[in-house]
Amino acid sequence: MINKNYKWIGKTELSKSIAEQVFGGERKLLIFDMSEYSAEQSDQRLIGAPPGYVGYDSGGELTNAVKENSF
Repeated sequence: MINKNYKWIGKTELSKSIAEQVFGGERKLLIFDMSEYSAEQSDQRLIGAPPGYVGYDSGGELTNAVKENSF
């Protein structure tokens, strides 16, 4: 939704404002520091390990957060 290549332009604040308007607050806003996901296999932290790999049943940070917080 928001270009990650620009720094210090208010991406997080914009997201917080949108969450306030859509959800009535920031409680359901999920914020991830995408600089932590630059390694080749780091996408598995977000969406979980593929079938057949260790941790497949655990899910990822994003998928688990969506499951736990119905939107």
